[in-house]
Amino acid sequence: MLPASALTLEQAWIVDEACDEFEAGWKTGIPPDFQDFVESRPAFLQKALLDELYQIELQYREDADSTALNDLYRRHFPNWISSLVHN
Repeated sequence: MLPASALTLEQAWIVDEACDEFEAGWKTGIPPDFQDFVESRPAFLQKALLDELYQIELQYREDADSTALNDLYRRHFPNWISSLVHN
């Protein structure tokens, strides 16, 4: 699994397109299920995608309690949460 900084241009484009799709879901008022969204992508891109989706979801939930979001991601992606959350 690759961090975003190690992606090829083509892989970065795939992650960017996925992020656009994820954000479009938020804009419709029906947030996508991040776990299904990440797990439906190639395994080697999942970490980079999760890094980006976490930031998008934080932005859309900025009025909500970020602790709840951190707990949600921690339950579903325990091996990667430390790179996303610094608390």
